[in-house]
Amino acid sequence: MANKIQTLQPVVSRQLQQSFLKKRVAHAFLFAGDQGTGKSLAAIWFAQLLFCSNSDKYETAEPCQVCHNCQRIAQKEHPDVQYLVPTGQTIKVDQIRELKDSFIKSGVETRQKVIVIEDADKMTRSASNSLLKFIEEPFGQILIIFLTKNQPGILPTIQSRCQIFHFINLAEDNLLATLQNEQVPVSLAGVLSKLAQNLDEAHQLMTDDWFSHAYEEVTHWYELIKQQDWYSFIYIQQKLTKTFKDKEQQKLALQVLTYQFQQDIPTKETNLSIWSEKQWVRAMELLTEASQKFQANVSFQNVCEQFILRLFTKLD
Repeated sequence: MANKIQTLQPVVSRQLQQSFLKKRVAHAFLFAGDQGTGKSLAAIWFAQLLFCSNSDKYETAEPCQVCHNCQRIAQKEHPDVQYLVPTGQTIKVDQIRELKDSFIKSGVETRQKVIVIEDADKMTRSASNSLLKFIEEPFGQILIIFLTKNQPGILPTIQSRCQIFHFINLAEDNLLATLQNEQVPVSLAGVLSKLAQNLDEAHQLMTDDWFSHAYEEVTHWYELIKQQDWYSFIYIQQKLTKTFKDKEQQKLALQVLTYQFQQDIPTKETNLSIWSEKQWVRAMELLTEASQKFQANVSFQNVCEQFILRLFTKLD
């Protein structure tokens, strides 16, 4: 998990490690950023760092991931690490009162306690005000970690008492590296890194049955195109138009096909591409024109059929 946090959020990872090593851990952290930027992972990782029983952590600023404490926190089973999530659309004042009761008690196994509040911007005003006193007058070894996709939705008085960490969206190359570390096939990881804004979106696409089927269909279409098989023209009406029905789905089909071509760029070093440099350049030009026509509201079927006709004519 440490490597994943460092890949997802290298700046935040270093900031948290320095806070730990210098023994300057605040009583309240605010993790702000879009969904899928690693906020929950970072909260679990830092809780592991605090509770890890391996003394190496004081030099490496990383939890060992294998001790009993690290394992239980990873499974969300440690009694001194608690989680608060909205019930329905909000986090209510009664939930905060129950949480405050747990503040009063020392940790079950140690003096340290960590409370992770997910979607903290969904706290009602009364819930926020009820929690504020405990942040203003902290006691004991308590760390509250607020997670939010909507930082302005959290009371300024709470924000001012937190150490704030900003989680940025993943750069495409970082998202690609993260997916490949998760053993996602190279070609699929490449497509996901271009389509998804963050890791959560990539995971959602991977588990979406329609996307899996759609990806396979475009991949098969590209294989037919590489073989200059005229069935690729018939395939558009027989398969693609039935799978890619609306504008967004059709846009995705063209994006996946573009990536398939980009993966096959011919190079003098490898000479592994089925395309000559001239053929590949021409194909990419035609594909760019096809995408532009599609954006100009030419029908998806016409755009694809014209692309095949023009491509195969030029290759002959």
